[in-house]
Amino acid sequence: MSKKTEVAVIGCGIIGMTTALRLSEAGWSPIVISKDDYSSTTSAAAAAFWYPYHAEPAIKVSAWAEKSLAVYRIHNDDAATGVRWTEFTEYFVPEASDPWWSNLVDNYRRLGLVELAAGSRSASSFAVPVIDTSVYLNYVHDLLRSRQVQFVSSDLSSLEEALAWAPSIVNCSGVGAIQLAKDSDLHPARGQIVRIKRRPDHAGFVDLTQEPAIAHVTPRTHDTVLGGTYEANVSTLAPDWDEAARTLERCQAICPALASISLEDVLGISCGLRPVRSSVRVEAEHVNGHPIVHNYGHGGAGFTLAWGCAEEVCLLLDKAVQQSV
Repeated sequence: MSKKTEVAVIGCGIIGMTTALRLSEAGWSPIVISKDDYSSTTSAAAAAFWYPYHAEPAIKVSAWAEKSLAVYRIHNDDAATGVRWTEFTEYFVPEASDPWWSNLVDNYRRLGLVELAAGSRSASSFAVPVIDTSVYLNYVHDLLRSRQVQFVSSDLSSLEEALAWAPSIVNCSGVGAIQLAKDSDLHPARGQIVRIKRRPDHAGFVDLTQEPAIAHVTPRTHDTVLGGTYEANVSTLAPDWDEAARTLERCQAICPALASISLEDVLGISCGLRPVRSSVRVEAEHVNGHPIVHNYGHGGAGFTLAWGCAEEVCLLLDKAVQQSV
């Protein structure tokens, strides 16, 4: 097997497409295989802002997240990417300590105790990139097309089926890895967000103290996202309007600017299935002499980890192919 050749990348969400782009830049010829268009993936339904949510282990996630943050700095304030650094206020229980990632973000500071309609909270402030998925996924897809990366529509039932396209595989199939990789450690966690009309007074907020219910407000380029839910082992993608109403109530309790929101302001509901695992799986193996690198299980941190994980995949695939020669 030659060192640089075709490689099948399974999945075309943010993990699959960033991985394919980094592989292409490293001299590989990736072929992206997915049953869905990238606009129909869980990534397209994400809020999305840089935040290491339900992704372990922290020591690896920290390195991947920091590398991804560096890429978003390059893409910041570019209309073509839809990336914009945004100030967030996070509310948490009074006794909570600073998160491990507080030294990675811009301008992290504790704000002390505050009283909200949702109750007494401690608060912190920090600035992170918000990634408008409707813009950013198009941006990455266009970069791949400009490099003549091939996209194939196929509903695979096994990893080995991808060998029909290439002698090496990178598995970025998200919750699809439950079947494709027979991974019993992986499970879906349904997330639902509400998109509303963007207003100038919308500011970024996060409150996870009521999990599995979530309250976050994410202002983006063309809309504002209200979240949401974390429903472990739920795989339905049907919109739940009752839950959407509860999401609005939770967000109004922490963001007074949302008090006057009506149904006419609601643009839609989006649902996705987070691929949750005890630890993100970025590792290589050989199956019948063929290198397979896995890159899935990112929980609610796909955009947060995508670029860092993609770089590690390139290193792992190089090493795995060398071992196959």
